[in-house]
Amino acid sequence: MKFASPEIFKKQVVRYAVIAGYSIKFSKSEKVKIAAKGKEGCVWRIYASWDGPKESFVVKSLNPNHTCNKQDCENIQAKPRWLAEEYLEEYRKDPNWSRKALQQSVMERFGVRIQRFTCYNVRKQALGISFA
Repeated sequence: MKFASPEIFKKQVVRYAVIAGYSIKFSKSEKVKIAAKGKEGCVWRIYASWDGPKESFVVKSLNPNHTCNKQDCENIQAKPRWLAEEYLEEYRKDPNWSRKALQQSVMERFGVRIQRFTCYNVRKQALGISFA
């Protein structure tokens, strides 16, 4: 798998973690290499680094097996900034999109429950991105 930049790689790993329902942690983060792993005791790992000749960020190793349990409706990867980017179009269509609608959409789409204050932070960030 190839990615144009480390930021795109990280976003895709976080997206996978939220959709799959697992908690992950980025352990190595430099300009030329990034590694992520599952919760303590989990064997899931991914490692990617910059490949100069290909001019892209390339996954060098991946252990796709999770030995940890999925999270029940709580996922630390679903942060306001990430959610704001996921729901940017909704806020562009309707800047007053309700908190309850966001909570319901996140639960239906990703199976993640988010708190009230998280919704307000998502809205603030989405509107900041939208009107920047």
